[in-house]
Amino acid sequence: GLPAFLLSGIKVVSVCPDTMELGYVQRGLINRKFRAVPDKPWVAFLQDYVTDAYKDIYVSPGNELLWVIKDLRIGERSFAVNEKAYVRLKATAYYSEDKEHYRLLTNFDTILIHNGFDVTDKHGRQIAEAIQTLYAACADNIGRDTSGELVTEASIISKAQGEFSYP
Repeated sequence: GLPAFLLSGIKVVSVCPDTMELGYVQRGLINRKFRAVPDKPWVAFLQDYVTDAYKDIYVSPGNELLWVIKDLRIGERSFAVNEKAYVRLKATAYYSEDKEHYRLLTNFDTILIHNGFDVTDKHGRQIAEAIQTLYAACADNIGRDTSGELVTEASIISKAQGEFSYP
């Protein structure tokens, strides 16, 4: 087969329980809180970013990554002399050689925290950094264990959605 990390694409799916907002940001001198919402539908927002960020490394033929995004949130808080911003990204990544059957690559859950002034304008870069960290985790894990069970995209999504079905 092909070398493991020759990619033809990264497919993004979302099973986030809340896709209406990314979180809250603060604006103005008194730090009023405002909802931060994507500028387009949730999955398109994520997929378009990932495609644009990684399109230059895609090759054909190539293998595929499937990223199941379970949570993506931003937030910030002001203190006496600075502000803190955070981004949380929780995802499960899968790898496929035939774009039909996938192996678990990594479970990923990280929170990145940044200090500074006027952190509201830096959330885009922080989301990009979290996504790059997920990509790096995939690169680190690819080829480590190829004995995992092969599963379909439909079963991956069904299982991930089941995590949110509360009694």
